[in-house]
Amino acid sequence: MWTGRIVLMAVLASSVCLADEAEQTRKVLESMVAKGIAIMKDTQLDDAGKQKQFDGLLEESGHLELMAKLALGKNGWESLSEAERPVFVKTFADVVKRSYYDKLAGQDAATFATEYTRNESLGKGKRALTAVMKSANTQIEVIYKLCLREERWGIYDVDVEGISLIASYRAQFDDYLAKHAPAELIAELKKGGGEFAAKRDAPTPKKN
Repeated sequence: MWTGRIVLMAVLASSVCLADEAEQTRKVLESMVAKGIAIMKDTQLDDAGKQKQFDGLLEESGHLELMAKLALGKNGWESLSEAERPVFVKTFADVVKRSYYDKLAGQDAATFATEYTRNESLGKGKRALTAVMKSANTQIEVIYKLCLREERWGIYDVDVEGISLIASYRAQFDDYLAKHAPAELIAELKKGGGEFAAKRDAPTPKKN
């Protein structure tokens, strides 16, 4: 009898925890998107000013160091020297921030809207939130993957129309590092990551 009660209490506690996670991650994502739209609509900011604001927003909302590690993979990360690792993290983060801003800058801020359709658990401390981003006559389904690290929920991967940002980068980095030194990869990313961006930006927004 006591065993049954303990199991029931554990199940109820788990359900409450998952509900809390769903609520917390929804608030994180909604806040990020709302702030992003506000930046795009701010007529007092020029392009450089908006980019700077977006940089701060992604640093606040994402786990950029984790993103960099996952994109490089275990073998790629271990191939970097201790001195190269922080340089890679910063350089990769700069590429991600610039890419994210460029995509949003191409949207019509006046008609931009977001519909949240799913919030699913990926295991303890991980969730996937699906959102349909709409602008003018286009729409894109985006899955934001968040995890809890150091008591903060943050984005560590983004799937756009079924293509994972991290998985795409990892495949390209694996191929590049098979032929080049880690320092060359960092140098390429410092140029803007153009060699990788063209392969990554595959999806085309759907027409409504």
